[in-house]
Amino acid sequence: MIDAWNAFHFIRPAWLLLIPIAIGLAWVWHRSHDPLRGWRTQIDSDLLDALAHQSGPSSRYWWQNLPSVTWLLAGWIVCVVAIAGPTWRVEANPFAQDAQPLIILMKADESMASAALATTPLQRAALKIADLAKARQGDPLGLIAYSGSAHTVLPPTEDTAVVADMAAEISPAIMPVAGDALDQAITEAGRLINRSEGGATLLVIANQANLDAKQVAAAHQAIGSPPIEILSLLPEESQETESLQAIAKTLG
Repeated sequence: MIDAWNAFHFIRPAWLLLIPIAIGLAWVWHRSHDPLRGWRTQIDSDLLDALAHQSGPSSRYWWQNLPSVTWLLAGWIVCVVAIAGPTWRVEANPFAQDAQPLIILMKADESMASAALATTPLQRAALKIADLAKARQGDPLGLIAYSGSAHTVLPPTEDTAVVADMAAEISPAIMPVAGDALDQAITEAGRLINRSEGGATLLVIANQANLDAKQVAAAHQAIGSPPIEILSLLPEESQETESLQAIAKTLG
């Protein structure tokens, strides 16, 4: 019972502001139509109440003696409360409920740690994931690291800040096998999708691809061809980015 009262709320609470306005108008109307209004400033209120008497026929029921404005006010309050939408059930956010997990496939081989640029591709990847984690707060975010093998770092979780922290700790030194196993990373993402019994979107973050595009396409098709996007960490005109573009073209 206590939980039910804690969950009680109004769907449209702004309508409740009409209640004090209506009470104020009713009070003004009642004062303006008081037949003894002029006498109240001249005679003590207790004496005036004793001298005043009802001129109309009396009624055996008290509610029949209430003025019409009181019934109008009561009806107004009931209508306003109904429009405000009282409910004991808290509705979940439909956007958060429908948000599919996003699984990041982050490359972490030796080429990602190259210092040819001011920031290495691996550092840029960590920054991109940190920005994405902030943008997707509350929406499931997962992380897979791959080089010559693929490994789940975190399954989809709503604690996106943890994903960003873990991505910042990934380096080629902790990867057991060197190489480029994007196809295995896609297969690993498929296991996570099956485990959560729902769809997901894949995001590949890499500097280049060193394997056959058809091999990647076969792995993608084997897990049901979920939506997949590729984020290149190098300039668009570079040969490395062209290798990722070839993968994207094969995946459609």
